[in-house]
Formats: sequence, structure tokens, C-alpha cells
Amino acid sequence: MGRTTRRGTYQMLWDCPSCGSSKLLGIDHRHCPHCGAAQEENLRYFPSKGDRVPTVFRGSTPDWECEHCGTPCAAADGFCMGCGAPRGDAASVHVRASLSAGESENGAQAKREWNARRQRARAERSAPQRHASWFQSLRDYLRYHRKGVSVVAIAMAILGLIWFLCTDKEVQMVVHDHSWARTIPVERYSTIQENDWCSRTPGGARVYSRQSEVHHYDEIPDGEDCRDIPESCSESCSNIDNGNGSFSEVCTQTCTPSRQECTTRYREEPVYADKCYYEIDHWIQVHAAKSAGQSRSPEPSWPDNPSVSECASERVGCERLGTRTGTYWVHFRSEEGGLHQCGFPQAEWAQIDPGDHWLGGVSRIGEELDCETLERVGATR
Repeated sequence: MGRTTRRGTYQMLWDCPSCGSSKLLGIDHRHCPHCGAAQEENLRYFPSKGDRVPTVFRGSTPDWECEHCGTPCAAADGFCMGCGAPRGDAASVHVRASLSAGESENGAQAKREWNARRQRARAERSAPQRHASWFQSLRDYLRYHRKGVSVVAIAMAILGLIWFLCTDKEVQMVVHDHSWARTIPVERYSTIQENDWCSRTPGGARVYSRQSEVHHYDEIPDGEDCRDIPESCSESCSNIDNGNGSFSEVCTQTCTPSRQECTTRYREEPVYADKCYYEIDHWIQVHAAKSAGQSRSPEPSWPDNPSVSECASERVGCERLGTRTGTYWVHFRSEEGGLHQCGFPQAEWAQIDPGDHWLGGVSRIGEELDCETLERVGATR
């Protein structure tokens, strides 16, 4: 549970709106010592630590403002100390929002806030059933939350920069060259050795060894590990306006009592299963015949069929030709001089001429071309 203490009570300050005298004391100077004007309690503000003037704690019941002469009077006063008028229905004065003990204000801030409150009050009186417009609310928020708005603006700028760097830039490119490659693989029906858990052994496998092995480990609770954590305390302090020309520095200390913290200790217990070692027959690629070229002319050609040991029936040692594959690349040169390449289907590849102009998205980091963004924009014959 938190413990709250009052570290000290000090006088608020105010600036005289009549003659401009600054840093007048909230309790001692109920009237300006230079021009005699009554204190404007709405202009009170929290001083810096260097400007603090101690005073006794008089409670936290706010003053009231005389409706006749405007002098702020103590809550216990039934008559105005300035002109002697009775309190009547006079309302309590405005109490400023609390500040962290390390923060302070000045007269200009207090004046801006007071003017804003008066503008809102006039708007409410002229249209009591309507809220302030969203524009006015935004303006007031920006006016009194400059620091927060600055942080948001910086965060948005950083996010904007990240977004900019992560998006592609549109680059104009010219077809620079072509290349192609074709492959005819040779596959051989072979016996290979594999292993897997016996529950997953494929059909056709010939198991030659079976043994129990660790399949996985289960974590089993095995007692607790405990450590003593000593008491720890933290303190936060705020300046609180008492509403009577003074404020108090109030500190709240929150302590976490010493305690013992325990975590469950686990041990790993192996779980066994049968693993099978087996032989199985598969078609596997053993070599391939390849052909390649650096342009469209002459046209791409397949390599000569490699020799294979074909069999009438499927048995170990038999060979066959695998599926033919061809790849076809177009090479681009960007207007900045960068080189890129993309693969195309052969029919489309054959219709792309050197000198053709294309647009494509290139990453700002790494300068990689996104082939999906390519778009032909013209050709040079």
C-alpha cells in the first residue's frame, strides 16, 4: 500500500495583468504591490524550484472570488477582504491541474490557459447544447499538448521514412540481352537406404533393422527453485494546487514487501519409439545433358539425348530420360546503369527485342527488381 506525505507547502506565483509585474506571491500579494490591482487567481502558476517561497499549509479548500471587486478570498472568509461584500453565491476559484514535482510553469502559460477556458465558457453559454467543434477541440489539444504532438510527429516521420525505404521505385529499363538454358535429366532406378519412425515407413520399404530410439522429450515437474526478493520502494512526487494561493509537494511512496518467488523446475524424460532402417527403390537423377546460349539467335535447341540403359520392366539399374526443362531470361539495363534479369515463358521471351523499353519496380534497399511489376512501354527497332 502506498504512503503519502506532504514534503512542503509553497506560494503559487502570478503575473499582474494590469502593470505586468511578474512572480508575485499567491498568498502575500493579494493585490499587486506596484499598481494595487486585485490578484487574478486564474493566472496563478507553479514556480520553478529556484523561485519557491515556503508557507504554512492552510488546507486544500479553494478560495472564492468576490463578485464585486474580483479579490480572491479565503474559503473561511464570509466577507471579501478587499471590499467587505458578503460571499453570497460566489463560486470557488479554478484549481490548476497537478504537475510532476520536477516541472514548473510561467505566467504566459497560465494566461494562455485562462484565455482558452474563457473562450470555451463563452461558447458553452452561447450554445449550451452543443459541443465545441472538432476543429476547436483539435486546436486546443495542439495548443496544450505541444510536447506530445511533437513526439507523434517525429514517430510519424520515422514511419514515413521506413515506408518510403520499403517501397519500390519505378525505374525505366532497356532490354540489354537474352540468355537461355535447357536440360534433359537422366534418371536411374536405384536402391537407396533411408530411415524413419516405423509408424511412417513408406510402402515398398524393405526393413533391415529396427531399434528403439528417443523420439522426443517430455518435461516433467521436478520440484521448485526459490529465491528471496528483498523489499523495494519507489516514490513519485507531484505539485498539487491547494486553490488558496499555495501548493504542496505531495509524494507517494509505494513499497513491495519482501517475498519469496518460486518457479517450477522441470526435468526432461525421454520418450522412446521404434525407428526403422530400410531399403527402398526410387528413380533418382544421376546426370543431365545441358545446352545454353546468350542470345535468341540461333533459336534455343535441346541437347542431344543422352544414352540410357532402358529396360522393358522397372528394375534396379534401369535408366530413363526425365522431364525436359527450359529457362529463358531477359537481361535489362536501368537508366542508372544497374543490371537486372527476369525469367519469361519461351513464347513471350521470343517476342522481346533488344532495345525494348520497360518499367519496373526496384527496391530502394538492395536495388532488386520485382519481376512481377514489369510493364512494356515501348520498343526501338
